[in-house]
Amino acid sequence: DLSRLVAASIPQPYHASDLDTLRALPASLAVVAPEPAHASRHLTARVRGDGFVGFCEWMRAETGASPDPTSVMAGMAAAALRQGASDKPMIVAAEAFGQKRLYIDPDRLGLGRAKSAETGLAATLILRDLRATAVTAIRMGEEVAPVLSVTRDGPDMLITLECAPVQLTPEAAVALISGFAGQLYEPLRHLL
Repeated sequence: DLSRLVAASIPQPYHASDLDTLRALPASLAVVAPEPAHASRHLTARVRGDGFVGFCEWMRAETGASPDPTSVMAGMAAAALRQGASDKPMIVAAEAFGQKRLYIDPDRLGLGRAKSAETGLAATLILRDLRATAVTAIRMGEEVAPVLSVTRDGPDMLITLECAPVQLTPEAAVALISGFAGQLYEPLRHLL
């Protein structure tokens, strides 16, 4: 039973000498069957990044201050998840450059003006802004909340949504990634 070698952490590929190791293993070394993995939802979208970059430049020209792009994205992501139907507070955990910030209702106070939330609150949505990294594709698996990851591929932004089936229905998952992608592609849609 070669699974006993796996349980004993004997590296593969196995060789004839590993049969002696197998025979020397105690019979009580139980093999633990892996738990079945839950099927997670994994959706991706691609949008041109110049619309979002231009929008941030427009915000800078209008306000005289540089907007935090991750905060702006957090507002767009919250709006795409909320779809205008819920008044429940929404906590978005935004991660970029090794920093994590929690925003409460980032879609309600104007883009880039989201208030920081207390660190002990549970996230409704996780946003990972990985555009400044070399990462171009991501598949991390289920987390405590749905995760939107934004990476870069040349001038395009790649958006990945990962969530557990209990977190979002298929329809809600498609609506979230479609709404978020649409807002990044045409940011003025967020203002309308």
